[in-house]
Amino acid sequence: MAVNYIDELDDDMKISQAVTEVIVNIREDRDIDQLILSVIIWN
Repeated sequence: MAVNYIDELDDDMKISQAVTEVIVNIREDRDIDQLILSVIIWN
């Protein structure tokens, strides 16, 4: 479902959606260290 949604968005929105999904997944796992690493990778 999420993949189809992303495909309909513009390139910039695809990136934002992907980052949002990563952050949401990490929050669900309560893994703060991984969240920090992901932010560094995206920057």
